[in-house]
Amino acid sequence: MKKSTHICILLTLLLCSSAIVAQSTTNQVDSKGRKQGLWRKNFENGKPRYEGSFKDDQPEGVFRYYVDSGELKMVSFFSNKGLRSYTKGLDNKGNIISEGVFVDQKKDSVWTYYNEEHIPVSRETYTLGKRIGSWYVYYPHGQVSEEMNYANDERHGPWIQYYEDGVKRLTANYKDGMLHGKIAYNWANGKPELMGNYVDDLRQGTWYHFEENGNIKETEVFKDGVSDKLNIQKFEKLDVDEQKLLNTPPGQ
Repeated sequence: MKKSTHICILLTLLLCSSAIVAQSTTNQVDSKGRKQGLWRKNFENGKPRYEGSFKDDQPEGVFRYYVDSGELKMVSFFSNKGLRSYTKGLDNKGNIISEGVFVDQKKDSVWTYYNEEHIPVSRETYTLGKRIGSWYVYYPHGQVSEEMNYANDERHGPWIQYYEDGVKRLTANYKDGMLHGKIAYNWANGKPELMGNYVDDLRQGTWYHFEENGNIKETEVFKDGVSDKLNIQKFEKLDVDEQKLLNTPPGQ
């Protein structure tokens, strides 16, 4: 009985000493005040906030980040003296919902976002935090629903929306962040429903509204974004305003 008691005491002492040693080897700084080795930080409620290793004050290797309820929300893999990290975002079930690269704490290269089935819902491209190139939004089964283009963090180039069967729903163009040029909104059968022209984000010239069979339903003339009411030819009152059409996401 005494022997068992002594063993229990010894095990308790060993566990306590291990905990003390572990605490003494985490959250350390060197003589220059730089973080070194394993670091752990907690929320005020005692739940872990993050854990990972530093070398000369720079993160290296794997870092794990948590929400205050204790679930893992993000994992980052640091390299290049902490300047680059490949990062995965997680939902509360542990599913990957985003992944991409940070360079100097700014989004860089391609970032992909997923639904619960790990099917991409959108894909974006950055260079040091600035939006560039083609951006895509996807339907639940993977078809492209929208394509946007960016240059130097501004909308620039074609903007296309698709119906789920691939028919183009909307075609337009941006120039330096503003709508510029022809814009066409189509019925599901591919025939135009609304067609007009933008110049520097303002409607210009004649805009056409069509019935689903292709017949013109209404025309309207714009100058610098303002309709010239004297030139409106109304064949039939529109049921839906064109702005509502343009602002409705694909598939809705």
